[in-house]
Amino acid sequence: MPDSNIPYRSIIDALPVPCALNDEFGNITFLNKAFIQSLGYTLDDVKNIADWWPRAYPDPAYRQWVTEAWTKLLATMPTTGSTQSMEAKIRTRDGRDVIMNVSACPLEG
Repeated sequence: MPDSNIPYRSIIDALPVPCALNDEFGNITFLNKAFIQSLGYTLDDVKNIADWWPRAYPDPAYRQWVTEAWTKLLATMPTTGSTQSMEAKIRTRDGRDVIMNVSACPLEG
């Protein structure tokens, strides 16, 4: 269920790079068209971060590494306003593995 109250939703949806938005509770609130086209997942597939991690990173050892690396990057966000990007191997909905650079930044409002 796309949230029409997301600021700049039409701009985020038009970006040519995959973007996912989540709230402070870990609920995924929006996936742009590029995310759905590139990875195949919809909001019905990944309603929250807990749904995302095992689908995107099915190997438990790799998922642990990604989780630890991502947690370290997120810890830098309060001082920098965003994270550096990190490379990750993500499993698509159809079972392919793709290498992507992932990063995060907070959206206010």
